[in-house]
Amino acid sequence: MKTYIFRKIFIFCIATLPLGAAAQDVINYFSVAGDVRLPVKVSSSIGSFTISHNNTRVDGHISWLTAYDGQGRRILDNTYDSWQVRTGQPTIRRYIFKTLYPTGTTSNGDYSSSSSNYNSQTDQTIQNGIQSVGGSLIGGMTSVWAGSGYATNGYPNAQLQLGVSYAWGENVRGKLMLGDTMGFACWGGVGKDWLFNGKNKDMLLWNVGLGCYFTYDWFDEGDSDVTVGFTYGNAATWKDKVLLLEGSFSHFFGHSTRFGILGGVGIGIGRINKWIDTAIDDDYDSKVNPTFAWDAHIGLAIKLWCE
Repeated sequence: MKTYIFRKIFIFCIATLPLGAAAQDVINYFSVAGDVRLPVKVSSSIGSFTISHNNTRVDGHISWLTAYDGQGRRILDNTYDSWQVRTGQPTIRRYIFKTLYPTGTTSNGDYSSSSSNYNSQTDQTIQNGIQSVGGSLIGGMTSVWAGSGYATNGYPNAQLQLGVSYAWGENVRGKLMLGDTMGFACWGGVGKDWLFNGKNKDMLLWNVGLGCYFTYDWFDEGDSDVTVGFTYGNAATWKDKVLLLEGSFSHFFGHSTRFGILGGVGIGIGRINKWIDTAIDDDYDSKVNPTFAWDAHIGLAIKLWCE
């Protein structure tokens, strides 16, 4: 019993090491450009406020906003234009309100009958684009995932990941990402080893993990992030349990799709339970040494929920 409790405490302490740097505050700066006129009235997830001059500062994590300029016209821009992550300091996000809803919209931003030509042209453009990349099947998938009225980009979010992994086999993993430009991440999954013929190929494989993530803007469109954390579980290739330090990335294709790709690597310790038990319990005649464990994985990611 003593060794069991000590083992669980040890694994928990190791797994929570990367979380200390994950949480950060957010400072927002708002400016206007183009035809947008001050003052701008904003309703957001942190409350209502007024932008009376450029570079107005508002503190807090904003997950959504709606804005109207000084002439009562709704502003199309509702996401930040740039951001800066600073180690140990608040994240800075800069908003520039510069685009108004097209002429012919209602005060709520909905298109009136006078904008039917605009709608027709937009629909034709979308239809041509869909046909050029794969026809009506892709168009149907797009309408289900992007046109359902739910958010498809941003953080926090929940993902379903389907992948192939040397350590965890062919697996299904759920992942929850809590934060903004940086935050906490937790995950868990199950799988089977059909490809790599590991020692545990006849067993159900499982894994759970905890870590932190940060976003990056290497691509012009779509959410991209890197996650670092510890994963513990029953792996395909090594007897007993495995603890891995994993690094992974994911990228989603554009702001209007829920589909993306993922990949990553990991290194760690195999036979970790036996190693801890024999190291602290004198009743064992011989000590068990840990083994080197590693992983490489690729797969697909699907967003189930976004804020």
